[in-house]
Amino acid sequence: MAERWSASINADFKHYSNGTLDRPNLGVNTIGPTIGISYDLKEQPLRHDPEEPFAMDFKPRFYVDAVVGLGMKALIDGFNVYHSSHNPIYGFFTTMVAPMYRYHLLHASGIGIDYSYGDYVYHIRDLDEITYRLQEKYSPHILGMSLRHEVFYRHASLNVGLGYYLLKQTGCTAITNESRTYQHVSLRYSLPFTSDRLFAGYNIKAHRFSKVDCVQLMLGYRI
Repeated sequence: MAERWSASINADFKHYSNGTLDRPNLGVNTIGPTIGISYDLKEQPLRHDPEEPFAMDFKPRFYVDAVVGLGMKALIDGFNVYHSSHNPIYGFFTTMVAPMYRYHLLHASGIGIDYSYGDYVYHIRDLDEITYRLQEKYSPHILGMSLRHEVFYRHASLNVGLGYYLLKQTGCTAITNESRTYQHVSLRYSLPFTSDRLFAGYNIKAHRFSKVDCVQLMLGYRI
């Protein structure tokens, strides 16, 4: 509206959750419009190119995302048995490899292989035995394939994924309450002095677009 004043109207989706770092995870979703008026302390030009100053050096290219991380979660299986307000957090190893094609300064798409190793599954097996719901197979190996898309803004990016489990044998609750598909949402920041190749991130993995499965702290490199 002016060099220092701007207005906006948006449709917002918000999800509140403890990220399964405790149980129960009493999350909530809200959808609604917002109206905002902003005042900038520094004068802003009324017309600008949001892709500058990086657009002049951009060229479409293929690369590979290689990510390792630490996942964390509390088990709903244990809460269903003990109904305790003190739920231990279990850590596990996770990694992802994804060939990507950055076809635009702001966008890249690809396909990823997601793998996690979590020996917490053996604790789930003990809990299932207590409740007489013991399954035939339990495995600490979790493998999936996901479609990936990443949106860049300068040194930050938002990476989202929609995946399907190729291998997941983690007990009765996973069979009844989860799905064969999963979703990823990651916030990433790339280090400028590595030419934006090395990045750190925070990832949320969910089922059915509504229930968080775990949170992950990640370190990655674009090859």
